[in-house]
Amino acid sequence: MLYARLQIPFLMRAIISQLGLVAQISGGSLLALGLNLVLARSLSLAEYGSYMLAMSIASITCWGALCGYDVLASRHVQEWKDAPRIRGAFVLAGHSMIVMASLAMAAITWSVWFILYRQVLSPELVALICLLTPLLASTRFFAGILTGLGYPQAGHAPERFLRDGLPLAVLLILSLLGMRLGSSVFALLLVCCGAGVAMVVTALLARQMGYGVSADWAAAKALRIRLQSVAFWLTLLATGQLLLSRLGLLILGYISGADAAGLYGAVLTVSEIGGFPALATSLLYAPAIAKAYRQGESPVAILRQARRVTLALILPLVAASLFIGGDALRTAFGEGYDAGHFALTALLLVHVVRAAALFPQLALSLTNGEKTALYSLGIGLVIEVMFVSALALPFGLTGAALGTLLSSIALQGLLHRAMSRHLLQRSNFLSA
Repeated sequence: MLYARLQIPFLMRAIISQLGLVAQISGGSLLALGLNLVLARSLSLAEYGSYMLAMSIASITCWGALCGYDVLASRHVQEWKDAPRIRGAFVLAGHSMIVMASLAMAAITWSVWFILYRQVLSPELVALICLLTPLLASTRFFAGILTGLGYPQAGHAPERFLRDGLPLAVLLILSLLGMRLGSSVFALLLVCCGAGVAMVVTALLARQMGYGVSADWAAAKALRIRLQSVAFWLTLLATGQLLLSRLGLLILGYISGADAAGLYGAVLTVSEIGGFPALATSLLYAPAIAKAYRQGESPVAILRQARRVTLALILPLVAASLFIGGDALRTAFGEGYDAGHFALTALLLVHVVRAAALFPQLALSLTNGEKTALYSLGIGLVIEVMFVSALALPFGLTGAALGTLLSSIALQGLLHRAMSRHLLQRSNFLSA
């Protein structure tokens, strides 16, 4: 009884702390939601669907172009604070990789467009995706440097507030002037401009911290070769994770066209509010999880605490979606969007499943289990393609969301099992 009484105040303090992080994270995300609301009301459903498809593809290709250098920056920049030559070489190495990977992503993007999306996306949109990819990758690379130096807010604020904030401001001004936005191409062009400004700001901030680009190609090449093995696995892990989160939208857009993609995109945007508590969990508990693992202790107790706090924040959102989700979608996006009521609830439940499984992907990435997580993600990708394709054909939007939920249950089960084995092997090794 005494333990239960002590746990309640501790749980409340953890929830309050996490609410603060959720509020901080959601500030920029609300700008993204506002931009989507304005676009949904300004564009036709087909044009909005094309915009959402293009943004989903860009969100995947930018992580492929980044090559894991944001994580490498967070890991290593503190080691190089007294080595200006290595600092400059790292910035040069990172951007040489971003340029080469962006060209590869552009080739893949045009190939996928030619095979799958010629009837849905215009060539102008594909060209803008190829432009947006290196801009976002460079922004997140510099953000990783600032995060590693202990300035995560400064690192991530430019993208959160400028990439979507500037296009939103322009669209609101156009709306006040009585001008109507009729093309998804112009909307994506505005996002590219916002991303470019965000990249310049983060680059200037990193330069002030001593991380400006150098011309030492020999040092940059040596550093790139040394880091490329780890970068490869990190690239696959980040890209696979983003692909899983956007797969329903991509498959539905291919099967049912831009209108269905627009509906799914609106629902997906709103459902990502349920991901704020999980993102706050990663910021709040990740240091403790990594520290426990380094000291030879099991992080399971920390993960269980994180689960309790996160579920306490997500479950009310699921309940609200059940009762007022359709009305909220219709009020926010317009007539016809209430068709995504069930899909919204299903996609919110995806975040519940992730928390219930004890955040296995987060735990594996913090305990040297990246390869183990990647194998499970590969299986999960195949499962999601099968489930979403099978259910989207007869049931459309609802089927795609249900397929995403069912495949998430399977994937989180695989990841939880992999995490348990990984931590058990570590425990047995230390006790031997």
